[in-house]
Amino acid sequence: MKHPILLLLGCEEFRTPELERALQLKGWGSKWIDSTKASSEYVDIEPTVLLANSGRLDTSVQLIRTFRSKDSFIPLILIGENAFGLPLNVDAFIPRGASQDTWLNVIKPYWPNTSLQTDQIEELNEIFGKYMLLHKIASGGTADIYKAKQLEPEGFLRVLAIKRLLPKHQQDPGFVKMMLDEANLAVQFNHHNIVRILDVGSEAGAYYLAMEYVDGCNLGILINNVANLGITFPEPVAAFLIAQAANALDYVHRRRDASGQILNLVHRDISPQNILVDQEGAVKIIDFGIAKGNTTPQEPGQENKLKGKLLYMSPEQSKGSPTDHRSDTYSLGLVLFEMLAGQPCFRADDEFGLLEKVRAGIVQDIRDVKSGISKPMARILDKALQKNLSNRYRSAMALAQDLVAFQNHYHTSSVESDILTFLKMVQSSQVQTKAFVESHFTSLKGNFVLHSEKERIKTEETPEAIPEKKRKLPIWILPTLNALLLLLAYLAWVAMNV
Repeated sequence: MKHPILLLLGCEEFRTPELERALQLKGWGSKWIDSTKASSEYVDIEPTVLLANSGRLDTSVQLIRTFRSKDSFIPLILIGENAFGLPLNVDAFIPRGASQDTWLNVIKPYWPNTSLQTDQIEELNEIFGKYMLLHKIASGGTADIYKAKQLEPEGFLRVLAIKRLLPKHQQDPGFVKMMLDEANLAVQFNHHNIVRILDVGSEAGAYYLAMEYVDGCNLGILINNVANLGITFPEPVAAFLIAQAANALDYVHRRRDASGQILNLVHRDISPQNILVDQEGAVKIIDFGIAKGNTTPQEPGQENKLKGKLLYMSPEQSKGSPTDHRSDTYSLGLVLFEMLAGQPCFRADDEFGLLEKVRAGIVQDIRDVKSGISKPMARILDKALQKNLSNRYRSAMALAQDLVAFQNHYHTSSVESDILTFLKMVQSSQVQTKAFVESHFTSLKGNFVLHSEKERIKTEETPEAIPEKKRKLPIWILPTLNALLLLLAYLAWVAMNV
């Protein structure tokens, strides 16, 4: 694993010996950059996290775009909250005047080796209503997530996850409504591949969700760990994980309300960060904060606001056009592409160029990026990432069926145990993982017809699908007609001669 580097742009006013010492003790290498200088001076730096002064962001934008052109996933943290309306994806904020501890807590989730050992985890043991927050799991732009336990009578222990709005959003009606909408929606779900909502409430003015705790990490962490190990996901592992996610989405897409009316729900934020994988390889979908259905009211002033992660948006979502379940399937295809290719499907020099490519649906061909990709897997990706909605998978279940067919064709006696072993090795970033992949996951040999292709062939061969003039006649028709003609000719000859 490469040494983590924190690149600070235009942040000299916050630089103190105490802060530098605190970063060093936590293992961060810090480089303080004058953002007014030419970006070419820093092209050889490979930072783990970018941290920029929002007060001088206009001089840092070009540098940020330079580094993100090389690594679209590099996190960006702002000191302050003013982004000047620039189209930059900001992952977190540090308030001005924040303490060293706040700095360390904000950047902690972006440590590259996210499989933290017990002695590296900072125990909080903070009492929060009827829960005790044990330690922070992750931090985002709207909320922090903690591993927690419910304060119950002696001898009973219930471990769960608490999602708590950040202090700056606790009095914002929009963010509060988003959290409550997520709770009202997700509490209706009962599927083994979707994280369950257990409780919702407010404590000391802070709204929270209590959720099922998943002992594992998100898929984005696994992708980063795999890249740091110098490998990509073996095709059977990628098919195993994405098939589970597709099953969860199919369940969501088919949900009905109490009256039996289909809700037409679309998650709209499918990304590696919202797909959790536990220690046993089970997948859990999270974060329905921006999910939308036919009963979801439009917020005033939100008509043209782009929500979700640009790298994983469908063309129609990136344009603000109406979306349906095929948009989620497209996003899941982008996640599958990244797992297999080791890089995002969309790449551009800046975020304007990225938006152009996403809207145009200009996807890379996996065969140009990943040598040795199997023909069936290439066809699965090709179908999932069609710009034309009618050419995509008709449902998430259809995608899952093709992925399961792929697994069944690949199946060996030990493949399932090999998948679980691989996932555990990746979660702990074991250096032996590469050798394990080379010895246990061979390339898929040959070719076969996918489930969706069988259905297409069957449909094309039905009488209803064949034009009237092109239908084949039954085999007995011609001999019978010939016999009738001969009989008529004989009768005509007899009549003439009699």
